[in-house]
This record gives sequence, structure tokens and C-alpha cells, in this order.
Amino acid sequence: MKKILLLILFLTFALTASAATLSISPAIKTVSVGDTFTVDIVLDTGGTDIDGVDVFYLNSNPSLLQPISLSPSNALSITIFNSVDKATGKIGLSQIPNGGTLFRGKATIGIVTLKALAEGTANLTFNFTPGSTSDSNVASNGSDLLTSVTNGSVTINATGVSTPPAPTPTPSPSLSGGGGGGGGGGGGSFSGAQSPKITPPVIPPSAIPPVVAPNHTPSKVIGIGWNLFLGARGGDVIVLQNFLVKQGYLTSDNTTGFFGSATEAAVKKFQTAYGIVSKGTPSTTGFGAVGPSTKAKINALLGVSIPTVITPISPTVTPSTPVIAGYLSKNLSFGSKDQSVAILQNFLVKQGYLSADLATGFFGYSTEAAVKKFQKDNAITASGFVGSATRAAINKLLK
Repeated sequence: MKKILLLILFLTFALTASAATLSISPAIKTVSVGDTFTVDIVLDTGGTDIDGVDVFYLNSNPSLLQPISLSPSNALSITIFNSVDKATGKIGLSQIPNGGTLFRGKATIGIVTLKALAEGTANLTFNFTPGSTSDSNVASNGSDLLTSVTNGSVTINATGVSTPPAPTPTPSPSLSGGGGGGGGGGGGSFSGAQSPKITPPVIPPSAIPPVVAPNHTPSKVIGIGWNLFLGARGGDVIVLQNFLVKQGYLTSDNTTGFFGSATEAAVKKFQTAYGIVSKGTPSTTGFGAVGPSTKAKINALLGVSIPTVITPISPTVTPSTPVIAGYLSKNLSFGSKDQSVAILQNFLVKQGYLSADLATGFFGYSTEAAVKKFQKDNAITASGFVGSATRAAINKLLK
């Protein structure tokens, strides 16, 4: 019986330890119309090491409460996505730890600045589906550890409404009594001043000092800098999707920041219409992926020029992304996205297994195929999964 109880306690602790949460702090707030204020986005990993966190998305009602800016903290070192859409009220954030490290603990990952526009109650709600990595999630080894979220609620009062001052206490009554002889008692009378009626002062709106917003200029992405394909997410994907909507290849409800099947189909239509490519697959011809040619065409139509960072790896290979030094300290698989993936991809480029324009920091189909080729050439089971045996082989060559 004791063994069963111990097992139950152990399982309960294990489940509790892996219960990550996202919350708004403070969860309840009262402000006035015209106020500019901040709330925190708080991550608690529940005592578990994590690879990254995504807030896709935090939503407000923009007619009542307008998001102004999002300031990421440095709790997780690398911010790969930071987005505030004032028109729709969508706020997005994606962060990962520094290369080869994990994060554990409770911390504020972002500070949201908001402005109250009209009276009412406005909610701040996370898009959240347990176990899904396509909305708000806390990632660990390819799984979503996020078990619950705490949304926020903001009550917005009319401008000039102030909290009445506390009423002045009624004066304590005084007691007066007649003297009495030895064993006798005297008569007494009660008298006390009546407290005046208190009328709270009315403060005219003109007397209220204006609220000054924080000195923060939100970053603005004006073009596409990275190669993109199925499974990618981030600011460049938002730029791509907004472009495809304006061009009529994608509907506006698909501007999610995630490169899914609808975005891939829209990219194919664009590529066909402009004679870039019209057949094949993303990994063979680039059909459905945003590679150098498609990216250049889109940026040209957007009227922007995105410089390419070039770092030579060898006299014959020139990648479109910088080489990242380091070694692989954790397992990687399809869907991973962090500094370790960048190290892996640059290694595969140097070894001739991967094209330089596919070193995006996201572990997609092309990276998986390249890993399989490397594994086959090194007598490792060609699974596409970068486990301990594959990491050891790669790290040996990285030395």
C-alpha cells in the first residue's frame, strides 16, 4: 500500500513540475479613459527546463483598450518575434534562451503598454490550446508544457472619475456626569457634535494632468529578411502574409504569423503568377517556399531593399546567414527552432548536405533530409532525429 501511495505522490509531483503557465499581472486593473499604463506577461515554467515560449497571441478589444508597445525582457536572451497590431489588438512575442542553454523559473518576459480609449470592461486574453505549438505555448523537447493561462481584465471609467476621499470620522461623544456621594451615583447626560455632510470634490477633466506615454518606439518590419517555408513563424511571416493579402492571394484571417498550408498555397500562386517557379516541392525547386528569388521579388514590390549578411565558409561556399560557432548540447528534431538549429544547419552547409539559403534557424523538411544523409554516411540510423549518437558525431567534427 505504501508503495502505491509513493507512486501516486511521485506521479503527482512529476505532473505538477511540468505544469507551465502564462499570466497577466496584475490580472485585474481599474483605469480612466485616456490613461496609459502597463501590464506584465509572466512565465512560470513550473520547475522544468524549457527551449522557448510563444505568445500567439494576447488579444485586447482595440475599441476600448489599444495596445501601444511591447517591451521584451531579457529573461530569455533572444527575442525572435515582437509584434503589436493596434488595429486588431493582437500582441505577439516569441523568445528562446541563448544558444545551447535552457531556461527554468518564473519571470516577466514582456511589458505591454496600453491606452484606455473608452468606458467599459476590456479583457486581455491568450490564444491557448493545451498541447498545441501553433498558438501560445511553452516548448520543451518539441512538446507544449503550457497547462493554463491567467487572462487580464481592465475596468475603464470615464475621464475625471476619481475615488472619493475617506469621510471625516464623527467626533467622539463627550460624557458629563454629576458628582455623587460615597455610595450614590450621579445622573449623566450625552452630548456630541453632529458630523457635517461630506461632498466629494468634483475634479474637472481640464485639471487632470495628461498621461505621458513611455518613450518607446515600436520596431517596424518593412521587408522580408529570412527565407521562409512551412512551419516558420515570426515577424517576417507577418510581413509576407500582409503582402499576400494585399496582392489577393491570401485572406486576412490567415495573417497569424505562422507559415501554414494556406500561406504555402498563396506563395505558390504568387510564384506562378510572376513566373518564378510553378512546379516541384519546397525542398527541390523552392515551389511554395520563400527563397532568395521569391524574397527578392516580394521586397522589390514592397519597395524595400534588405541587405544580405554574407560570411564565407569555404572558397566555394558562401552562405546567406552568418556562421554560428558552438556545439550541439541537446537533441533536435523536426520543428525545433533556436540557436542550436542554426549551429546544426551551418555545420550541414559546411559538410555539403544543406544549401546555404536553407539555414534559417528552423528545423524543417530540408534540414531533416540533410541530417538523414549525414547519418547514413556515418553509419548512424537515418531517422532525421539528432540524438546523442548524431550529436557526438557532429561535435567531434566541430572541434
